[in-house]
Amino acid sequence: MKQKKKQKETLEEASIKAKNTVTVAQEQAKSYIEAQKEEARKQADDIIHKARSSMELERQRVLKDAKDEIASLVVLATSKVLERELKEEEKSRFTETAVKQIKLSS
Repeated sequence: MKQKKKQKETLEEASIKAKNTVTVAQEQAKSYIEAQKEEARKQADDIIHKARSSMELERQRVLKDAKDEIASLVVLATSKVLERELKEEEKSRFTETAVKQIKLSS
């Protein structure tokens, strides 16, 4: 009789320990999943931030190239209108003026 009671108590203890172990494992799994989700969110945010930065740099480069091209066209047009070759100093002055005008309009 005592042995059966002891076996029953041992089984109950083992059952409780098993339930506790399962509960702890489930909590750890939930915690791990949340940590992985958070890491994935951070990585996605980093990717988005880098993409936006890259797009902004490319936009600035394209604008600069366009402004440089417009300035060159202004110098070329000016020299054609004046029907003479411009000196380097004149080219620089016209280019700077064109760039300033472009900056003011943007």
